Amino acid sequence: MPRAFGPFVNHNHFAGYIEMIIPVALSFAFWLVDKRRMASIPARPGSMDDGLSEALRSVPDRERGRLSQWTLAVFAAVILIVSLFFSLSRGGILSACISGSILLILLGRRSASRWIRMSIVLAIPAVVVAMIALIGAQDVKKQLGTYANLSGESSFRLRVIIWKRVIRELPSYAWVGAGLGAFEDSFAPVSPAGSPGRWDRAHNDYLQLLWESGIAGGLLFALGSWAFLRRFWWPALLARDQPEDLFRVGMAASLLSIALHSAVDFCLQIPANAFLCALLAGLIIAMHRTRDGAPAGQPAVRFVDGRRTE
Repeated sequence: MPRAFGPFVNHNHFAGYIEMIIPVALSFAFWLVDKRRMASIPARPGSMDDGLSEALRSVPDRERGRLSQWTLAVFAAVILIVSLFFSLSRGGILSACISGSILLILLGRRSASRWIRMSIVLAIPAVVVAMIALIGAQDVKKQLGTYANLSGESSFRLRVIIWKRVIRELPSYAWVGAGLGAFEDSFAPVSPAGSPGRWDRAHNDYLQLLWESGIAGGLLFALGSWAFLRRFWWPALLARDQPEDLFRVGMAASLLSIALHSAVDFCLQIPANAFLCALLAGLIIAMHRTRDGAPAGQPAVRFVDGRRTE
């Protein structure tokens, strides 16, 4: 039986939620560092300076307030990272480390000061390690040590057995699947001998999607994902022109983390996690710009001889 962890029944699902928040907190910390430099850049004619961009530019640039906000943002990020490690979720920790490394590399290029960049990159891991050691690192060290021998770890070994059986039985539901939400009942007759109880999830969101929706649903998911990745996610990951682009990079890293974690668990079948994932994806789409600076889905706005044209 999974043990409760905070407001979540399963510690892995708690990790899935936290790993989507951490990049946003880190992005806010880097934005506070970057804000003074970007505030000196005049707004481009026709750019989306209403909404979030206008709100970001209108924040008072007081050194004392900025420092306190930066300290609070870094502290929040540290607490979130520490809680992620104490969740003992191997998939969550590994996914967050991969996406976090990419995030720090991308955000580090935006910092105006090399000293500030290095202090954030080096100080946060050091403080995290110190806090883990202070609270008690025995469980964390033991769990991280299992990475060296995952094949011998019981939980991971059971998941591999289930994944192999799902792949083997997929041809039975090849075209339209067993139906959304029908995994537990449809998988019960072919559940591997000796596995404990009934499996209500495949512990892999992608395999379960194929099982429940077949090739038809899988193709729809693949096409929709490809369109989102190409048009919104990839530009967000590489965005660096405007102040709010720091948040786009952070949200793109959040989605990368939960996408990786979903390959070994079913975090996105938890309503809180699914809602946060959808919210982040929606924000990335809403903040997307065309090359001319217009919001996605709206005609580009240009200024000719001081007059607004579309």
